[in-house]
Amino acid sequence: MIDYCQTVTAQIIITGCFWTNSKKEIIILKTALKQRVKYVPIDWIAKRDDVYPHIGEMIEDTKGKQYPLTSEFVLTHPNDKGMYLIAEAIYKVINN
Repeated sequence: MIDYCQTVTAQIIITGCFWTNSKKEIIILKTALKQRVKYVPIDWIAKRDDVYPHIGEMIEDTKGKQYPLTSEFVLTHPNDKGMYLIAEAIYKVINN
């Protein structure tokens, strides 16, 4: 995939895993180094308590309609703050 992307742009950034997985992280990091592309670790974000939604929290569907969160599956995914921190980490690398 990196090879293909490099046919379009030289500015490629790879993020690590949000959920800690050392085997995957090592592969991603080694690939970034080998391909000489920028790498952004983001697993540190998942270790924070304030980046996950909670049952009953109001969220929006794709049309902007709010409803209370009831699915436990969604609880493992980052909330708006978590997504902001991921974006911020990537943005810092873009600006350097």
